[in-house]
Amino acid sequence: MWVLLHFEQSDAEFTDCAAVLSRIRDRHMPEYTKANVRIANALLDHLDAAVTSAAWLERRAQENNWNPYTAVHQLVTHLRDVASQQV
Repeated sequence: MWVLLHFEQSDAEFTDCAAVLSRIRDRHMPEYTKANVRIANALLDHLDAAVTSAAWLERRAQENNWNPYTAVHQLVTHLRDVASQQV
């Protein structure tokens, strides 16, 4: 779900990870594979959109019975905050 949120705001219920991967490949990134450094670097260009979309999804989570849901944006935001404090 986290990767999909780099491209779109979606609260569609997915039955499994394969369904999410299919949507990513069909609509946004046909060459997507997990753990691919080149693709991970390309996703960085969409990181702000993913954080925004995940926060939106978090606000909707209870209404959607917590499916889908991710909290990765909280970690990313925290890491950004820590990184900005470095001297």
